[in-house]
Amino acid sequence: MMKLNKNKLLAYCLLLIGVGTLPSCEETYGPMIPLPPLSNTVEGGARLLAMADQQEDKAVVVNVSTGERVWEWNPQKSNIPDSEKPKFTLLDEVKPIYNCKYLLITATRGGVAIVRMSDSKLMFYALPMGYPHSAEVLPDGNVVVACSDAPDKLGNKLKLYEVDSTAVYSEEPIGEFDNFFAHNAVWDREHFRLWTTADDKLLSWAYEKSGGKMALVPRETFALPDRAAEAHDLFPVYGEKGLWVTTVSAVYKFDVTTKTFTKFSGAVTSNIKSISSGPKEYPIVLLAPNKNYWSDRVIDSGGRTIYMKPNAKIYKARWMLQNAFSYPDEHTFTQSR
Repeated sequence: MMKLNKNKLLAYCLLLIGVGTLPSCEETYGPMIPLPPLSNTVEGGARLLAMADQQEDKAVVVNVSTGERVWEWNPQKSNIPDSEKPKFTLLDEVKPIYNCKYLLITATRGGVAIVRMSDSKLMFYALPMGYPHSAEVLPDGNVVVACSDAPDKLGNKLKLYEVDSTAVYSEEPIGEFDNFFAHNAVWDREHFRLWTTADDKLLSWAYEKSGGKMALVPRETFALPDRAAEAHDLFPVYGEKGLWVTTVSAVYKFDVTTKTFTKFSGAVTSNIKSISSGPKEYPIVLLAPNKNYWSDRVIDSGGRTIYMKPNAKIYKARWMLQNAFSYPDEHTFTQSR
């Protein structure tokens, strides 16, 4: 990798994390890989795709225009204690947060982490176990983890963690909430609700104080249409007040205002592990397994290959775009204490 002198390093840090957090640029937590300019349009920016690759057990970001890998995070080379690194194998979520300057990452073997992209610094991690499949940042900076139907009997739950400014590691959740077959979690900023799925249902949760502490309180339940089951991905529809919902048999859009489902038509719509959309210039991208439960490529809604790497085991792919459905325009890293 090209070495950067100090002035160039600081310039890249200014671009990526802003003047207000400049001192952290002088710390070295991992390789500095400068990202191309991010943009919500094709002009003036690169189309970047974050992916969970289980072949290498890395979170990676690629420029789909060039095929170049522009960033990666390897938990095995991070400052996670060696005894806990096995919990960060089989990465299964890479969610851009805080204006795409951080990634929220989960791993099937038990871990969840927030990583700052400018220098790969580990900002937060916990070990919820129970086959974590996704997570979400809540308005106060706390993190909720969706834990699936796991053989360790620690799953079928949402686990709420406090992101504490005094410690990177959060040992115990501050709350656990039953959610069968939990695979996802999405914050709805306008309605102040958390959305999740539970096999054949879509659920909404209030996030409020209960018994003197923050908790998730069940609110609404919606049956998925067509007797669809095994709901997997839940992700905002870019530019709309809606959610993508993928199941073993179909993909739907759910309008959070009218509370209605619309079936999505595409070349491949069954067993989709992840779906992500963007501005009109961006294709809808899907992860449709073509080898066991993973794929060596990311496709668009017409079935065309957007990105491919031989022998890759890609599990999810997300456009690196601002998520206005969940987060404010200016979204800075928040710690609850």
